[in-house]
Order: sequence, then structure tokens, then C-alpha cells
Amino acid sequence: MTTNGVSIRELPNLRPDTQEIYTVTVNGEKITTVVTKHSPTVDDWIEKIYTDYKDCIDAVKKEDDLRRFIVGFDVKWKPNFGDDDHPIATLTLCVYRKCLIFQIMRAVEVPRSLHRFLGDENLRFVGVGIQDAALKLESEYNTRVEKTVDLGDSAAEWYGKKDLKTLGLMELAKFLSNWGQKWYALRMEEIEVPANITSSNWGQKFLTREQIQYACADAYVSFQIGDYLHPYLWMRGNGASYLALWDSCSKKTAEEILKVTEEKRRKQFKYDRWKY
Repeated sequence: MTTNGVSIRELPNLRPDTQEIYTVTVNGEKITTVVTKHSPTVDDWIEKIYTDYKDCIDAVKKEDDLRRFIVGFDVKWKPNFGDDDHPIATLTLCVYRKCLIFQIMRAVEVPRSLHRFLGDENLRFVGVGIQDAALKLESEYNTRVEKTVDLGDSAAEWYGKKDLKTLGLMELAKFLSNWGQKWYALRMEEIEVPANITSSNWGQKFLTREQIQYACADAYVSFQIGDYLHPYLWMRGNGASYLALWDSCSKKTAEEILKVTEEKRRKQFKYDRWKY
């Protein structure tokens, strides 16, 4: 199934009773996506993130308070009409090409591993309107997101454009693309989320493939924008504070990764400031 720059394909699954596994492709980037309402599956996904990116996270722990490991964050719920106040139905997390869609409203409990992950001060959860989403999550599920960064606020600070704070996620992505920021892997202006998907019932027992692919796309785009924006904001007052190259963590030491990334960001920074 392919629509508006996003497609989905089901993958072989050894645990069909507790999870679904897909490859969601966003403009050529393939994201392995796990959908579940079961705590053990959430435990496994989080453990794998800590294992796969151990070098990066360990490097973050040793550095100053500014560099943090980025996690794309998104929540969905059934639209409210009138006095309705529907609870959050799904929580989506994305780290590079790994995505988890947790059907939190359908879950028996919120697993301890998720509480610890969201409360990890070495992580920065990024999204548009994320503070309100985090407050709603805490109010409804007693689940606190310790460190959040709003992408609209960050973009407004970097570009000196206050109106960026009011943009939706895909509108912000289009702005970045229009300003020439295409080197970070996404042609974001091609991604459009159909209105019938955004207004659909996210609390149903089985999510549709359309819901899955766009929940994943939102979290992945949030991760990509966060990966792009935050080195610039940190660089303005703190020199060499940059993100790691996520796909290289298992192959190189954290120090080597940071050295390569620092040089790449410095060159791009000089180019952007000269051009604009």
C-alpha cells in the first residue's frame, strides 16, 4: 500500500498474538515498526534501543547537559467533538529507523520499562506540541515524559521566525525543505496525511495499515527534524555539542562518531549561514 510518499509492508512475525511488525517506507527510508498493546513487547523494544545505541547513550552520559539522545514522539487519540475528551489511544516512539506504536489505551498496564525510558534524563523526546501531549499522557496514565523539546519552538529560535511555533509537523517539515534543508534524508514536502486518517478512531482494537503508516511517519519526521535542528541550537553557545550518527553506533566508538558528526555539522552550519 503506497500513498502520498508513505508505504507499508507486513513482515514475518514469530509472535502474531502479541505484536504486528511492518516496514513503513517514508520517501525511501525504511522504518521497522512494531505495533503492540503488550508490555513484554514494549520491554523488548526498549531493551533493544538501549543495546543497539549503547555507545551513543554512554557518550551522552559523559558529556555536558546539552547533548542528548533524540527520540521522536507522537500520540494519537479519537478526535474530540463538543465536550468530548477522549484519552490518548496510541503512543509512538522513533529512534532512527526503529519505531514502536504502543496501543496504550488497549494495554492492561503501562510497563515499568516505558516509565523508565520516558523518564530517562539522557533522552530528549521531540515533537510538535509535545508539552501538551506529555501533560495529557501524565494526566491520563500517570506516565511522565521527563525531557521534551518542541520542534516548533526550536525552529522559531534558530530561524528567528516566531510564526514557526504555530505550524503543524508537516508544515514545519515543508518549511525546512523550502529553505534548502534536504540533506537530512527526507523530501518532506511530499508527505501528506489524509484528513480521514487524522480524524479516525485511534482507539479501535486493530489499527488500520493507513493509521500505522502515518503514526510511524509522524514520529519518524519528528525524529529527523530533531536530529537536524538541535545541533544548531546547541552549537550557538556551546561549540562542539552534536548528535551521533545513529546508523554507525554499532560499528564505531562513540568518540569516532562524534568527531565525524562534528565536522559534518560545522560545514553545513557555515553553508547555511552564508546562504541565508
